[in-house]
Amino acid sequence: MARLSALVFALMTQAAYAKTASFSTDDSSDRSVTSMTLTSRIYVPFDKTNFGFGMGAAEQIAYDPVEKKVYAVSEQKYVNIMDYSVDPAAPTLWGTIDLSAAGGSLTDVLVCEGNFYVSQSAATKTDPGSVLQFPVATGTSGTISATPLKTFTVGALPDMIEANSDCTKIAVANEGEGSFSSTTNVLTDPSGSVSIITLSDGSVKTVTFESVVTSFTDAALLALGVHLPLPEAARTHFSLGLGTQTYSPAMNLEPEYLAWSADDSALYVGLQENSAIVKIDAATSTAKGIFPLGDKDWSATGIDVLEDDACTVATITGFKTMRMPDSIAAVEVDGKTYVLTANEGDDVEQGSYEQKQKFKDIVTTSADTSTNTAVGAALKGDANGWSASLSSFTQLSYFKTNQKSMRVSIGSPEVDYTTSPPTLKEVVGFGGRGISIYKGSDMDVTSAAMTPLWDSGSAFETTVCSAVPWAHNGVCDEEFSGVPSTVPAGASTTETAEWTALWTSDTGIQSTLTDMSDPTVDGCTDQGNGSPGACPLGKTKDERSAKDGPAAEAIVAGVACGRLFAVTATEKQGVAIVYDITSIDAPVFKFAMSLTPAQEALSASLAYKARSMGDVDPESMVFLEAADSPTGYAGIMFGGAWSGTVSFYEFKDADGEKCAEPPSWDDDYVDPDSKWMPWVFGLIFTFAVLGIIAYFQMKPNEEGAKSAVENCAKGTSLDFVSVAPEGESKPSVVTVAPANKVESV
Repeated sequence: MARLSALVFALMTQAAYAKTASFSTDDSSDRSVTSMTLTSRIYVPFDKTNFGFGMGAAEQIAYDPVEKKVYAVSEQKYVNIMDYSVDPAAPTLWGTIDLSAAGGSLTDVLVCEGNFYVSQSAATKTDPGSVLQFPVATGTSGTISATPLKTFTVGALPDMIEANSDCTKIAVANEGEGSFSSTTNVLTDPSGSVSIITLSDGSVKTVTFESVVTSFTDAALLALGVHLPLPEAARTHFSLGLGTQTYSPAMNLEPEYLAWSADDSALYVGLQENSAIVKIDAATSTAKGIFPLGDKDWSATGIDVLEDDACTVATITGFKTMRMPDSIAAVEVDGKTYVLTANEGDDVEQGSYEQKQKFKDIVTTSADTSTNTAVGAALKGDANGWSASLSSFTQLSYFKTNQKSMRVSIGSPEVDYTTSPPTLKEVVGFGGRGISIYKGSDMDVTSAAMTPLWDSGSAFETTVCSAVPWAHNGVCDEEFSGVPSTVPAGASTTETAEWTALWTSDTGIQSTLTDMSDPTVDGCTDQGNGSPGACPLGKTKDERSAKDGPAAEAIVAGVACGRLFAVTATEKQGVAIVYDITSIDAPVFKFAMSLTPAQEALSASLAYKARSMGDVDPESMVFLEAADSPTGYAGIMFGGAWSGTVSFYEFKDADGEKCAEPPSWDDDYVDPDSKWMPWVFGLIFTFAVLGIIAYFQMKPNEEGAKSAVENCAKGTSLDFVSVAPEGESKPSVVTVAPANKVESV
């Protein structure tokens, strides 16, 4: 009955493609999500038939709420389609589309009104990319041609695509990532942009960023607080040639993610490397402003930068990190727009330039650093010969004593490259180690620096550490893939091929994989089966503390159990974190959980071999409200890029009940699993039977009724004879004269 009731519930509700959650606090319930449970997990091939950890089999995912299908794009340029329509607890592979014949990498996938769309870079990533349109999959199996219905040309390296609420427009974040040639010593670097596709006529408008400030210069952007990883002066300093290009500050602005406002009037575009958001007027396809997200100051908020196998959170006076969100999401609460950011952190490497540096590689840690003159004399490596103009020296003393390997930035404004020699002005790290919420109304003005409405503070390194201590600031990524020497004894040919999939496909990474599996270098003496190999996630605790910590990568929002929630997940640890954001200015932490608990004791390859691996690198997530879910219950789809997994979790409240109500229902909704549901279905069945009986009883009089109606249409009065009321011998007669003559019926 539960399966049947959920199915009928899903049929009675309307699926929606809209991505932007809209919520009224007047409709909020007293229930709340306190946990989520795994409903199903499917391992996705990285091509048509082959499997393996580290192959990027589920780089991005999208969900079709009508056909109940999930689309996953792989790094190997395949689209795999999973079917949840028959049994969401046991999804099946519907089919595969091979797009490997042409073009570059597949970067994102989107489902919208009977079609799905795939973004693809050009074979040369600095050339214009494409968005490909295909018909959606239907039924339980089938094939779809690899020839797209339509192809839209967009900007260089289209990294993310998102549709507005009625699927009339698709926005594309063109990252425009540069490519350095050591042969010519030229950095080919296209400007970042946003393309807006109008599906009705196939037109594509390109939004550039020159309009965000009156004077579009490096100096103007830096003065606002925008981070520029490679301003023009830095390119000159590191001898990165322009070739035939003309420098533009837009070469530094790289759109990573975007979100529509609930009313489709605005687009919010995340620039990760710049730690900023650009707002676009969707009606005019114009960039209205750029809004730096502000550095996170750890002077009063604790941070864990120590590799001591513990959750050691401490304040560091004078130390800041760039928030640098990877994913952003928009929500509307009580008619007002808010932007949520997952503050991962990122850096740029081009030619001889490496933005992310170990503290000890640019500062002589045994030297005096108490004055700017002393700091200048202590600088070395890429910073050798630079001067210093710092306002604080406390953080230098802390890193010299406690964490010499702390990663810091030599981008701008951290370094002023317009002086000769360059001047170190700030010691700044990467990633905000949590999530933030910004008011959309703060972006209604001309470009200006932002202050968060709310920030998670130290929670990702305190509360989360308490919930999943063994994964705290740990690491698991493709570099933990297996090598031939660590294949378990007795492994089958198929298991061996899966174990060494990355090793076989990418010879350039073999030396790294060897080091990660060697206990004398970066491996462990016990990978989980008593033999040496790559370390289990549980044995890497704290290894990211000096880098970007938990590195929240994705964030989504939606309604479950009558309340508004934000869900994020960390990149290297695979930990999901859930906040109740019904009170948008005072979110409440609900719970954190590992998406891959088997890896506390097992290496990635062992966990994958046992099919106990969860979602590693969950950079793609879909929030499924009850009306869209394949079960009729609200939940989350996680796509694990390196694990090649798609997992469906369902929310539960404090009573262990799933969240079945649509967002617009009141608290007294009818749960599909309620004890009253059999009675409801009984009544529906009874009325259906009575309707059928009535139809066949009336059918013999169909010709007479038709004749009467035709007479009425010709202007003839009709006499209707009613059934005689109880206790009366004669029926009553009612004469009806038509008001207007009609020509046909």
